[in-house]
Amino acid sequence: MTNFGSLNFIIDFILYPDISGYLLLIKIVFFIISFVFLAGICILVFKSTWARRFIFEDITETVTARPYGAKKAFKEWVKTKARLETGKESEYKLALIEADDLLDDILKKMGYKGDNLGEKLSKMDYSVLPSLDSVLVAHKIRNSVVHNVDSKLSKEEAKKSLDIYGKAFEEMEIF
Repeated sequence: MTNFGSLNFIIDFILYPDISGYLLLIKIVFFIISFVFLAGICILVFKSTWARRFIFEDITETVTARPYGAKKAFKEWVKTKARLETGKESEYKLALIEADDLLDDILKKMGYKGDNLGEKLSKMDYSVLPSLDSVLVAHKIRNSVVHNVDSKLSKEEAKKSLDIYGKAFEEMEIF
């Protein structure tokens, strides 16, 4: 009969374990593990580009009523315009190239596809950029400066081209 008593004890232990003393400890351990995982998820979401793009950019645009990154783009624009004051032709050329690159970056962030600015501009229409023809002319001047080493660029021509880019930024409500 003792065999059946010990067998009943084993069956009772398996089916009805007395773990009430360990339940609190198990709850605390799982609470800590859950908190660590939740904190990890929050950290990863805040550091990811996905959250920045789909959450923070929208909030920033809504609160400031300006496109996300407009402040940074404006700082770059001011730096580019300051190159005209140096009196050096190489700085004029660099200012024109930087303005063109800035417009290219902005159009890329707006979702325009293309390998270069010319392709992106060809996909735009006049409702987004009324001065599209002028921007294409300024872009051609930039291309001649980049692809022709012997090209000359006067301060007046550089200023006129930068004014075209500035007008384009205003029309797209970047500045």
